[in-house]
Amino acid sequence: MGHDAKVTDMISLNTCRRWLGVLFLCIAPTVAHAAPPLLATGVYMQAIRDIPRKDVEITVRFWVEEIANKAGVTIKPIQLYDDLSDLKRDVVAGKVNYIVGTPMGLVQHFSDEDLAGGFTGAGAPNDALILVVRRDAGIKTPRDLAGRRVQLRERDELSEIYLNTLLRSSGVSPSQLEALSTQKNANALVLKLFFNQCDAALITRNAFEVAAELNPQIRTHLQVLDAYSFEDYRDNIGLFSSSVSTENREALIAAALKVENTPRGRQLLEIYRTDRLILSHASDLHSYRALLATHNKLASNGR
Repeated sequence: MGHDAKVTDMISLNTCRRWLGVLFLCIAPTVAHAAPPLLATGVYMQAIRDIPRKDVEITVRFWVEEIANKAGVTIKPIQLYDDLSDLKRDVVAGKVNYIVGTPMGLVQHFSDEDLAGGFTGAGAPNDALILVVRRDAGIKTPRDLAGRRVQLRERDELSEIYLNTLLRSSGVSPSQLEALSTQKNANALVLKLFFNQCDAALITRNAFEVAAELNPQIRTHLQVLDAYSFEDYRDNIGLFSSSVSTENREALIAAALKVENTPRGRQLLEIYRTDRLILSHASDLHSYRALLATHNKLASNGR
């Protein structure tokens, strides 16, 4: 091979290498983009307390698989948690990137910067946490709860924080209650009040309305102190970890919002007593953060 041919071959080889380099630079972002988003779901069990654990494990897995079918995403096995500290640990470690929890629980363990928008069940409209008392107990304000029997739903962070805030802001220490006890669900709280086994309780408005429709005498014997309601109530919320890229988050959200269009998706929504999924935002927790800040300030002031 002559000198000119060798030079020509060398130029061709270098040109080929340069074009391959350019081609790699063009393809690399596409390959990265093509990598399917990862959905790693962690569920705090108190957020969906009315559904048995095994049912949660099965139905949430089906729900995640339905999203995966819509978006072609990679999914990890569902993780269920009884303690939010454990869930927070796994989020920090990157083992979980989509979180289902109680709003107050998330506020107590995650900052605004830790969380990003996601999707969640639409929930019951106009729900609230309300203070219900027996009409014959003479309770008009939280100050009147001193020396009375009060009940809450068990392991409910919002009810605990809200009751303490109502009491302390009225100049009453929680220790001044005659008794503070819990019940597993809202229906049990209504019955305890109705049968004079406690004087006041924090109950969700919708649960109280359902009980009153079934037994109209409940409205005769019990009274809602509307002025002391926490209006921005929801049982649970789903949010992504802020570590998830905006692009992947949007792809996962778009897929999730289409779940209701499939037969299995509609069945799953019925199990969780919601008719559709909606967008959720970290800002949805702001009223809970404000309540917690007020509570902590009152507690630190010894009130």
